[in-house]
Amino acid sequence: MNNGGHIINISSYSGLKGNKGQAAYSSSKAALLGLTKSAAIELAARDVKVNAVLPGYMPTGMGSIAASALERAREESLLHTLSDPCEVARFIVYLSTTKTITGQTFVFDSRIV
Repeated sequence: MNNGGHIINISSYSGLKGNKGQAAYSSSKAALLGLTKSAAIELAARDVKVNAVLPGYMPTGMGSIAASALERAREESLLHTLSDPCEVARFIVYLSTTKTITGQTFVFDSRIV
């Protein structure tokens, strides 16, 4: 019996673009995106959906520590906003209920990828 399921990987915009001083972090996040795509292909026959979410820079305690990075993310955003943690969480919950979405990468800020 096959009940399927969902794997939702949390990656980063740095995995798409790279980031100065973050070679290890960026490469690990890029690898996670490759894993997402490969796992989606391999697990589709078992009805397991595999997707990646890139939350974006958020005004959280951790995000606020690097004020210059926070401001740069806001400036790079087409809407001049940061990602909303509640919006990201709601999307992840929604994504975990879908039946036909797999192998996708969802970016949660308005920077051009």
